[in-house]
Amino acid sequence: MYNVAEYLPAYLESLDAQDVDPAKFEVILVSDGSPDESEKLIRDWMSSSPVQARLLTKENGGQASARNQGLGVARGTWVTFCDPDDFLDPAYLSEVFTNIELHADNPPAMFATRLVSYLEATDTYSHNHPLKRRFRDGTRVVNLDRSPDFFHMHGPTAIVNRLAAERMSLRFAEALRFSFEDAHYVASYLLAQPVPTIGYVDTAIYNYRIRAARNSSVQIGATKPEKYTEVLEHGHLDLIAKCQIAGQAVPKWLQFMMLYDTLWYFRGDRRVGAPSKQLTDQHLDIFHGHMSKIMAEIDDESINDFEVMPTDGDLRNALLLGYRHPNHRPSQINIVEHDVQREMTRLEYLYSGQPPQEQIIYRGREVTPLITKSQAVRLMGRDLFFRRHIWIPSSGTFSVHLDGAMIPLAFGRTPRPVYTIRPVQVQRHFVHDSASKAITVRGQKSSNRIKRAIGLAEFVFRERLSRVRRSLPQRKSQMRRLQDYISSPPAAFRYSGAWVLMDRPASANDNAEHFYRYLRTSRPNVNAWFVLDKDSPDWQRLADDGFKLLEYGSRGHYASLAHAVVYASSHLDRFVTSPFPKGLKITPRWKFVFLQHGVTLHDQSAWFNGKKIDLLTTATRDEHESIVGDGNTYKFTAKEVVLTGFPRHDALRPYIGHSASGSLKTIVVSPTWRAGLLTAADELGNRELLPGFKDSTYARALSSILGSARYIDRLAEQGYRLAYLPHPSMTVATAQLDTDSRVEILSWQGGTFADILAQADVWVTDYSSTAFEAGYAGVPVVYFQFDQAEMASGLHIYDSGYFSFQRDGFGPVVTDEYELLQALAGLNSDAIRNIYASRAAETFPHRDADNAARVYRAINAILKKTAAGKILESQEKK
Repeated sequence: MYNVAEYLPAYLESLDAQDVDPAKFEVILVSDGSPDESEKLIRDWMSSSPVQARLLTKENGGQASARNQGLGVARGTWVTFCDPDDFLDPAYLSEVFTNIELHADNPPAMFATRLVSYLEATDTYSHNHPLKRRFRDGTRVVNLDRSPDFFHMHGPTAIVNRLAAERMSLRFAEALRFSFEDAHYVASYLLAQPVPTIGYVDTAIYNYRIRAARNSSVQIGATKPEKYTEVLEHGHLDLIAKCQIAGQAVPKWLQFMMLYDTLWYFRGDRRVGAPSKQLTDQHLDIFHGHMSKIMAEIDDESINDFEVMPTDGDLRNALLLGYRHPNHRPSQINIVEHDVQREMTRLEYLYSGQPPQEQIIYRGREVTPLITKSQAVRLMGRDLFFRRHIWIPSSGTFSVHLDGAMIPLAFGRTPRPVYTIRPVQVQRHFVHDSASKAITVRGQKSSNRIKRAIGLAEFVFRERLSRVRRSLPQRKSQMRRLQDYISSPPAAFRYSGAWVLMDRPASANDNAEHFYRYLRTSRPNVNAWFVLDKDSPDWQRLADDGFKLLEYGSRGHYASLAHAVVYASSHLDRFVTSPFPKGLKITPRWKFVFLQHGVTLHDQSAWFNGKKIDLLTTATRDEHESIVGDGNTYKFTAKEVVLTGFPRHDALRPYIGHSASGSLKTIVVSPTWRAGLLTAADELGNRELLPGFKDSTYARALSSILGSARYIDRLAEQGYRLAYLPHPSMTVATAQLDTDSRVEILSWQGGTFADILAQADVWVTDYSSTAFEAGYAGVPVVYFQFDQAEMASGLHIYDSGYFSFQRDGFGPVVTDEYELLQALAGLNSDAIRNIYASRAAETFPHRDADNAARVYRAINAILKKTAAGKILESQEKK
């Protein structure tokens, strides 16, 4: 134990509460050089508790070394390794003893108890551990050779035969300091058993504490580089070596256990700001080197059969193609999508290593495809395999050759190979047959006759009950009335061919609003509607401007979408992409247009790729290339992504080169939001502040400039005044910031962004894409990045992308309020301002106030019937 004084009382109380004779067990507590009062607490407890206990002390050496010291003095036949920040159910030991006695004549190699997570932050319990399925059939003994997915790897819930372990001289591997020491010990123990059996005790509950402070060894271990290097070397590879020394193949249960553990590395790497993204190239090289050796001993069948936890195809293929078959070529090419309007077909295949030589034969001759892309599947800093996208005309026969060989074509994606089938899977697959076919089993004829008789009686009863119900006056449910309205002729007429636009439910003033304005004035023939919450401050403003408004969540909102041909929004949140209430059966027919909320400067592929986007608009050359370019992680190609500019930038055109008026120049401070400081969004995208906001780096940094009278005085000496524009998600935090009375608080609601930008002489932000708007309009920018380390560690929801603030930004980057003062002074230099102005000019190819028109043409192009074959033929002639 180490620094667990806060949690020890609950653990010790749970020992006292055990409903067995204290003489039947002993407790050995090992202080691993703990500097807190843990030892005192234990001594006080030992002086009054009836439990037989010993306290050992040692210098700090890690959890494994502490357990080994305890093993050296243990006396019982069976031994387990509880963590002192957890606690036991009162019946824990009695249930364990009952099962040990039950199997006294033929004991399993070990026992395992049920882990239940105790969520300290919410004082609740969770039974959702990924391995809970092992207890689905209750208490029983399992042979791992027959059921390899029932492996066990948690030391505190493992109960091993101490005498057997001593005969092996088995100890915990002290080189494993951050994780996997439990799994290594349990696996080493089971590898040495004649038959690897585990007695699962469903009724013995072990309460595993997930600390609110997130400072347990497991939680901290993920941040240590050694987890990605030493753990694999001294854990997984050592277990493989044990098998090789014993002259045996790695058993399937151990393959499954190592798959379970290593897949968490890749799952974790998918998270924004994951610790793995801070690893050096050297650490990553070591990680991938170890993974190659581990995967060499895990066969393809195990990777494909692994169903211990949900595992998507990309993760399986990362292991198969990234390590086991690093120069993979496909056995078939999949036909996965057909665009009726544009007469195009999308082909897809997977490969790893160097790209294959590709030949497309269309109507008997080799052609260059209309659009191609190799999308990288990048995990742990390496492109492990590629997904090839090919768009070709669908109006002629075609075939594909790779590396000189014709490859079979198949509709849909290649199913995952299955090498092991369980009886329940067979039953599920053929369950539909059982309803339509009579199956007679020998010896059960009378039973079947009884069942048929019962079934007939039940059928007659249900039929009579149904007749009675039909004879009663019927009242339609609200959902049925909504469904009827949507399919009614008035709704079909009113919303026929609709273009439905929205920004956020609670606010407008983004690309959707500006695009609607263009449609209203320049394309009045388009049946355009705008969706907004009726309580929004923007509702009356848009109503006064003549917008055809639909209340968010109203029947008009749902009906318009049901008949829409275009659905366009500046957001991708669920309130946009999943707009229908549960139970409303609508098959979307629209083309979804993502107008974007701002320039995508970070890697948002994980977010974007999970959405169905038919058209995605971009504003800068680098942004466009970062999404459609070959070898990046986005699935989108030049077919879906267009460089049009943003409609809201059209409103900025009159302000390019414009200077705000006033005796003092205005600095608008407009930082982006922080996901780590807010709750998850509700169904309308609203968030609340998490506790501790005032003590956050974000609050302290903003208060240091907005709330300091001395700082504002110094700005006034340079001729500046301050205005603060909080991000829409951070308006809930404004009251908790220290703000001087001279600071003007601005709002996104009730006006346009162009009006706000027109007030600014300098735009101060941190990472927000609003800097692009300022750069577009020629307003000087300063990036006030006061929490760079926190942002890199996952405080927000993006990973670094193509954009470098230092190299590509429209102003200097500073990290504190004093550097900010210096940067503001530097902006008085024409030479410095010209550097950043030239960057802005190079960044935006369109500054002509025609962005909305280009978006309209791009949408129209995906709606119109286009003969892709003729386009290809004309290109070939050129």
